[in-house]
Amino acid sequence: MHTRLLLRCIAPICLLLSAGCATTDSHPLQDSIWHVGEERFVDRGELLDILRDTHFIILGEIHDHAGHHRIQAEIIDGLAADGRRPVIAMEMIDSEQDEALAAWLADEEADAAGLGEAVGWEASGWPSWTLYQPIAEAALKHELVLAAASRPRDQVREVARKGLGSLALDEYRRLGLTTALPEAQREALGQRLREAHCDMLPDEALPGMLDAQRLRDAHMARRMRSVDRGDGVVLITGNGHAHTGYGVPWYLQQAGQRSVFSVGLLPVDEDGTAPQDYAVEFDAVWFTGPVRGDQADPCAAFEDSSGDNGGENGEAS
Repeated sequence: MHTRLLLRCIAPICLLLSAGCATTDSHPLQDSIWHVGEERFVDRGELLDILRDTHFIILGEIHDHAGHHRIQAEIIDGLAADGRRPVIAMEMIDSEQDEALAAWLADEEADAAGLGEAVGWEASGWPSWTLYQPIAEAALKHELVLAAASRPRDQVREVARKGLGSLALDEYRRLGLTTALPEAQREALGQRLREAHCDMLPDEALPGMLDAQRLRDAHMARRMRSVDRGDGVVLITGNGHAHTGYGVPWYLQQAGQRSVFSVGLLPVDEDGTAPQDYAVEFDAVWFTGPVRGDQADPCAAFEDSSGDNGGENGEAS
């Protein structure tokens, strides 16, 4: 995988959802959708057909890519237009915001623009609420329930410091953490964490980061199951959590859930002209517009910062 595409890219994409939509760019993958298991391209209609029949849907993203949130919103809109009423769970909202979220949902005059303020979004460290607003708009349009998906940050930090052994035994079991990640998948997750931290993560910090990432993935999988009202759940989350080998899909499957499908959203890169040139670690990959030539180096930004969500929570994005 082109490592820096995992970190941040905010290039505009073709807003049409057809895999074959017209574009001024010449990259062969842009706006195409690759079905990983079947090793073939599918169009938007085929992808929606798959998702209609899937109970637990994980939609990945690069957090500050506005186009990715538009695609997520349009997928939600397409599902709801066909009669599905899934709960929309968001990684960016945690259980400490449940009360504020519930109050906002109960307000008949609430609009999508006001959700960010209602849950204290601007103080959360996530990219601007305006990027995520289309998701809330799609949910409101179809009267879908929005739900918090994440564990509070202070609890994630505690596990990063003390390890998963600091959890109460019953919770450890309830989250499905008694099953260890296979070694190859643990190694892959460790490498993903190193890359997400621009290879600046100290070796001694890695075990804690691995445990924190496992906690986040297991918690979101458990949360998807608990908020399900019978018509499934769509999780909005970073591509790292959508990874089929060690992310939320893995924990859902360990819990016996078989109707699970993960869609990664990846910007194209000039050095990758075939799906196999990318880390296609999802059930399907939607290739979006490339990083702009004048885009700031994300690792330079990472080095200059005192820490973002990934740094605080041990997140692979």
